[in-house]
Amino acid sequence: MNPIDLSDVYSDEYTAEIETYRRFISNFINQIFLKYFVESGLIDQKTQSELVSPDFLPSLTAVNFVKKMLEHYLDAGTIAVSDADKIIIKTPIVDTDPGDSQLDKFLAENPSRQNFYQILRDIRDIIGDVLFKGEDALLTLANDNFHKAMELWEDLMVNAEVKKPCHQLVLRTLSEKLQKSKELSIFEGGAGVGAILREAMAVPEIVAEIDKIHSYYYTDISLSLIKMGRKWLRENAPSGFPDRTTFKVVDLDKMEIGTEAYTQPESLDMIILEHVLYDVTDLHKTLTLFRQTLKPDGMLIFTMAYRQSPKYFFPFEFLQSSFQSYNKAKLEPGYRENLGYLTLSEWDASLKRAGFERYDSYPAADESIKWPYGGIVAYPSK
Repeated sequence: MNPIDLSDVYSDEYTAEIETYRRFISNFINQIFLKYFVESGLIDQKTQSELVSPDFLPSLTAVNFVKKMLEHYLDAGTIAVSDADKIIIKTPIVDTDPGDSQLDKFLAENPSRQNFYQILRDIRDIIGDVLFKGEDALLTLANDNFHKAMELWEDLMVNAEVKKPCHQLVLRTLSEKLQKSKELSIFEGGAGVGAILREAMAVPEIVAEIDKIHSYYYTDISLSLIKMGRKWLRENAPSGFPDRTTFKVVDLDKMEIGTEAYTQPESLDMIILEHVLYDVTDLHKTLTLFRQTLKPDGMLIFTMAYRQSPKYFFPFEFLQSSFQSYNKAKLEPGYRENLGYLTLSEWDASLKRAGFERYDSYPAADESIKWPYGGIVAYPSK
């Protein structure tokens, strides 16, 4: 398959979207650091090592969130660590939007962004429970108001403009594969509320060929999210497609070759993983299984943000860093050295070791600081 053209997606308009996100979320991080570490006196009371110690913080999620926040400031030269291992603020850390007045003005002018920024604001507001009580941000929000949290999460998954390149990469690859195939068997892991299929149903080229999909395995670890996606598809998808769709709770970490229809060797034409592959515990095991289940002309499509230096990147993993699931990966020197999102070089090494010698990455490597969100289309070596 030829590389997918996303030049109309990675545009000046999209760049402005990313920079707006970077500005507001960077300030959320400043607000958190000021409230919980400066104004509370913690950076005066604790050494840098103590601030990221499991003996002080209640969970691995809290430890890694604080580590990444400190690395963000250290890499930018905003703070330093003294010989006595104390945090020194070299450049004033300022709340540039007290009371969120600028954010509120932006949202009043852009109401379609309201839910996206609301869930990020909600996470900022309960981050103290994550850092000092060991809670998971999304579970905390769901416990406070389940229906509101699920509504915000649904909107985040479906409508987040920052993820537009991720969705378009999957949709355009699917469209091209459909046009060149007689029939397809597709597995989607971490399908959630069905963001990819919802957008697919609005693409005429996909809808015209959708009868070629004889099996679609719609899977997620959350039954609640599957029910939301199933309801939408049954009400909105073309007749017959929901009947060819298998809705199933699947933990990607527990998949084994040959145990299900979708894990039979060389049984799948396409595997789709929209913002989920970086969450698996054993990346090599999962990638190897996917390579085994793909047909020789099959493809693995997965999306994510590409890890960059901390001064640029932490705002783009602020959300995920508050979730416990983001911190469970098994690390391997040379292949996976970071929890959560990976660098392109980590993906390169991990894919090739698992038998995906050829792949296309989006955006180009030298543009992933400017545009961190994208994905990879990988092909099994058989």
